Amino acid sequence: MAITNARNGYINGTTSGWTARSLFAVGNDWYAVVLNTSAVLIEVHKSTDGGVTWTEMDSGDSLGHSGATHSYDANMPLSGSSTDFIYVAYRTATNTVRVRRFDTSTDTWESTDIGSADASTTAHSDFGLGLAIRSDDDVILVYRNSSDNDLYHRIYEGSSWAAQVAIHTTNTSIPLSITMTGNSDMAHVLFFESTANDITQCSIDNANTLGTSADIDATALAGPIYSSFMGYVNDGGTHRITALINDSTGEFDFVYSTSSSAPTWTTTGGLTPTTTSDPGKMGGAIAPFQERWHSVWSGDARGAIHADVLDDYATPGAATTDRDVVTGLANDPAVYAAASINGVGVLYTDFTTPSVDFAWAWGAQPTAITARTPTLDTTSVAATTHTVDSDRAG
Repeated sequence: MAITNARNGYINGTTSGWTARSLFAVGNDWYAVVLNTSAVLIEVHKSTDGGVTWTEMDSGDSLGHSGATHSYDANMPLSGSSTDFIYVAYRTATNTVRVRRFDTSTDTWESTDIGSADASTTAHSDFGLGLAIRSDDDVILVYRNSSDNDLYHRIYEGSSWAAQVAIHTTNTSIPLSITMTGNSDMAHVLFFESTANDITQCSIDNANTLGTSADIDATALAGPIYSSFMGYVNDGGTHRITALINDSTGEFDFVYSTSSSAPTWTTTGGLTPTTTSDPGKMGGAIAPFQERWHSVWSGDARGAIHADVLDDYATPGAATTDRDVVTGLANDPAVYAAASINGVGVLYTDFTTPSVDFAWAWGAQPTAITARTPTLDTTSVAATTHTVDSDRAG
């Protein structure tokens, strides 16, 4: 069942766009953070049946948002005392962002914003936000500045939001995502440099020190993408990060490294063909599941969402043949993927309505088993009477 009159991303022709980190697994349940385009509210919907049906939680306290096409973001901490909370970056005015928490243990919104203050008053509404939470509940917000189109962050550290700090001030940058790791709360910002057509990464450590911005691909493509959500896994104490990046031939490459202030990236071939106008501008996401990297991305011209898998976290080999997860959509659907204990789920927006829907890229929700009282059959075999539990029988 789709969530109608809602979106988790938006594309404005070829000029701007964004996708939100919007799907979260909590136990066997899924949570979707979406923008209601009719009431213009940020809502949290919950599914207890593997994405078949969705119900809005605490609807009376949903967050008023500045516009039906303005970006938002959400995230959950990896560890610490707040792992039950979804943090949501929303807008009280076009360029003004605040952060509020939703408690999945009670399915209710908190009544006040983080710091009881604006996280930013200059965040561009036509491009994505990036939100990450440290294990000590510090919050990092990344955004494109509306006045100069440069990339900035602001950090909340227990009492107030610090002054904004520039991450990158040349080449007109588009934030693609921020990913927190368990490597001493090392965060990684992925962004696209529009002027140079580079895809670049910069780290932020737990002392708020920026690493050196370094191009992952210095000849990415002649045109922007608007999101790319990195994959992260703690692989037996080794903190591994991955990303999908467009290259100059028009395909998605899978790149991987270990988390550090200056990662060294390795490329594993192309995930997507170059002859079918893939990938699209809305990008994709990577989720770790069962010792494999699972990549999901939005296709252009085919109105589809695609998926591929690479074995082994440490040294992923060549990708398998990509396959369609969902077809028959409007071009460049917004897509975000996340792993649960049961598989990898996909939350996406079909822009023709708009509406948000869910699909499984890998795995599926197990079917609930209804308790029943066993019946007894008495079967005579070779003059010997046996009692057989029919629930266990052949």
